[in-house]
Amino acid sequence: MAKILISFLGTSRPEIREYAPAKYRFDDGAIHETTFIAKALAEHYRVDKIILIGTAKSMWEEVYRVFAQERQAKVDDIYFKIAEACDKANHTTPPQVPCQADIEGALGNGSKVVLIKYGLNQEEIEYNSSQVLSIEDMLDKGDEVTVDITHSFRSLPMILMNTLIYLQNVSQKHIKIERITYGMFEVTRELGYTPVVDLSYLLKMNDWISGAYAFSQFGHAEKIASLMEDEDKDVAKRLSKFSDILSLNHIASIKGMTQELQGIKSKSYRTKMPGMVVNPTVGDFVKRFSTARSQSAFQYRLAQWQYEHHNYCSAYLTLQEAIVTYYCEQEGLDSDNYDAREQAKEKLNNKKATDPLTRIYRSVKKTRNGLAHSLENDQNYKHMVNNLRDNLAKLNNIIQ
Repeated sequence: MAKILISFLGTSRPEIREYAPAKYRFDDGAIHETTFIAKALAEHYRVDKIILIGTAKSMWEEVYRVFAQERQAKVDDIYFKIAEACDKANHTTPPQVPCQADIEGALGNGSKVVLIKYGLNQEEIEYNSSQVLSIEDMLDKGDEVTVDITHSFRSLPMILMNTLIYLQNVSQKHIKIERITYGMFEVTRELGYTPVVDLSYLLKMNDWISGAYAFSQFGHAEKIASLMEDEDKDVAKRLSKFSDILSLNHIASIKGMTQELQGIKSKSYRTKMPGMVVNPTVGDFVKRFSTARSQSAFQYRLAQWQYEHHNYCSAYLTLQEAIVTYYCEQEGLDSDNYDAREQAKEKLNNKKATDPLTRIYRSVKKTRNGLAHSLENDQNYKHMVNNLRDNLAKLNNIIQ
């Protein structure tokens, strides 16, 4: 595990290829005066290696000069060779720079240079995205990453943000994004220093959004529950419990939890994002089931919800139970009584019966049993999904 800094390298003013010195001030009050924010960040956070992203026009000669001098290395004609090439480079120059190995050596400890294009068209944007994504190959499992977006074309931070989301949520390397920094030069004259601000909340916002999506689309509330720990532990506990019950498809408990969720669908929180995500998401779920007038109607709506959220196996199981419950209700039987439900199943299985309810029940039961017991049958997956959809539509006029 290492501490990694990923930073962008820009160009300079037309008349001079050099950044002006700046006093970079961090949240703890520490100030690092240097021409490169990457150097200030590397010193302040004691990073192990640096990954610098830039174009062929970027000031690679200055990177070499500043970091080579720091290592007491001789700054010789390598500097001038790099400077000449970078100064002549433009948007048509291929993404390469002379003496790249020397630049990486000056940065030290296995640091890397990533060359990109200007991003002037779709082809260049796709190339840049590929280059930025390749950074994953330069990282090891468990690395802690600081990302700086101070110097770059404005399109690049957006590309990088998607890469960070991938590294944090998808990559098997379990990369931890410690912080996203930005040197705010806009207020340097006013403050007398350049504040280094942390934009990590952008990733937190994405976590809330992806959590809301996971719940609204698939019924998975684990991510929202985890995020809620810092806001309201009681709500977090309820959401976590609800997520587990949904995964188990424990129908009776789901109904009980729906009533519990009533109490959190319009809560106020310390920050705005939890309310914007949790309240409407939970509210939509609660609203859907709170008006069910019977146990069978609740179960039917749950099966429909599971179908819409692509949980087809649970939908088949719930739909079968909904039909049995409905039959019990119509015949005056106790739908919570095991013997009564077995009696209802026997009636529904009666081959002589030809009413729509029994036909739907047999169709649902056949597929449900095949799925539950991993039985071979003559139905392909597409037929099973379409069959579920059709039976839900037919039952809409019966159970509702």
